[in-house]
Amino acid sequence: MSQLHTQAPDSPIRASRPATATLNKMPVSHIAEINKLSARNTLLLVETEAFVRTLLSHADISTTHMLSDLKTKGLYIRERWAGFPQNKEKEKSFYTPFADTANAIVRSIPGNDTVKTNMLYLDIHDVTPHSQNPQTPIGRPDGAAATVNTKVMAVNEEIKKLERIIQGTGVTGAAKKKAKSQLTKQNSEMKNLMKGYELSWMGIHVPYEIKPSKSQKDWHGAVDQAMTYIGHVFMEQLDRRFAFALVLCRDELTILMCDRSGLMVTKTPINIHK
Repeated sequence: MSQLHTQAPDSPIRASRPATATLNKMPVSHIAEINKLSARNTLLLVETEAFVRTLLSHADISTTHMLSDLKTKGLYIRERWAGFPQNKEKEKSFYTPFADTANAIVRSIPGNDTVKTNMLYLDIHDVTPHSQNPQTPIGRPDGAAATVNTKVMAVNEEIKKLERIIQGTGVTGAAKKKAKSQLTKQNSEMKNLMKGYELSWMGIHVPYEIKPSKSQKDWHGAVDQAMTYIGHVFMEQLDRRFAFALVLCRDELTILMCDRSGLMVTKTPINIHK
């Protein structure tokens, strides 16, 4: 008869203990430092003209027609964009002109009516975008191309229609005068809607940073800040494969494009007035 082996008793179940953890919000300065360390081995300077040409290679855009349209509207005068400061001004004097000019350029693209988008360039220097993640560090770009709500877009569409009436041929003087009056009201309505507008990092597509001077110190500082904002975009929008950011140092524009393998920065700044 085989010998029976007694099974060892089960290990006793230990009493559970409550586990607690504290998640602290990471300061923006830490995010910026992480971005700097990451960029040292992944940053690539690219030739500006080739980079822009590649980006717009499939775009059928007549810049000559657009510039003529913008000149007629009084937005481009004497080889400069209207509203931009010409002397040494404070940074805040660039916020509104940049957003307004960018939106006017987008509205002037031929065939824009067929492109349905709910994105506008916004001056958000005094607005902190909110996050669904309570651990997201607080960051505040000077502005951004961002998704807006239907009410804001409705006003934007009305502005586009009125601008077409004002610039259209075969339109009576009385009709143009009425359209100009309505346009003033719609522009005022847009400004009122944007006051205190609640913007989310989920809705930001292209953050940008502005500096009033063209010094190397300001340029490096602005690029570091723009990298931080791109990091915010990737943290919030997990399905994003790449993201753009813009840096404007007085009248010189630098384009940043980042994907999850590294960062590309245009080598030569673009003079926005030329």
